[in-house]
Amino acid sequence: MIPDINLLPEFERERPKTKLIFLLLVLLWLLLFAGLCLIYWQMKNDNAFLRTAEQNLTMEKAALETKLSQNGQQEGPSLENLVAYAEGLTAPASLLIEHLKELLPENGYLVQYSYNDGQLTVVTDFETLTDLSAYVEKLGVSEFFSDVKVNEVSAFRLEEGEEEQTDFAVVPRYEATIQLNVNRGALKKSGGEQGE
Repeated sequence: MIPDINLLPEFERERPKTKLIFLLLVLLWLLLFAGLCLIYWQMKNDNAFLRTAEQNLTMEKAALETKLSQNGQQEGPSLENLVAYAEGLTAPASLLIEHLKELLPENGYLVQYSYNDGQLTVVTDFETLTDLSAYVEKLGVSEFFSDVKVNEVSAFRLEEGEEEQTDFAVVPRYEATIQLNVNRGALKKSGGEQGE
């Protein structure tokens, strides 16, 4: 018997890496496709749910609108009546300011004016306390005001930059804060409803 001698070594073939890469790419595509299918299915379910919710809300809205229109017709004043009422509450500020200026003495000045719901607050400057008392007396007999209160009186001196003539003794001026209650009826009678 003759021995079988093989002088060539056994050679094992290496598996090609390209085949492994190809299999990984196919697996990745399958996973991506499965993920997209899952997202599509979820969106489809969400879309159906949202459509039913939208239909329910539109039906609720229609029911509430019909209920509101029925309640609006049965109760409450109309929009036109509310607008007419609101227009009746307004009082012209320009007429009051002109009247306040007319009553001021010659060297009296209207410094600040504030009107809030029938309450008028005025800050004025006077040269003497006599002018202030005369002004308060005129306001008290005016038909536009039902109550006159002097809240505060304070004396101050004009600064040198504010007065041109500085060669005589500086006389202090008086600043008064006066609170007035406005008589709206008298204001409207005097022509205050002319859209001022």
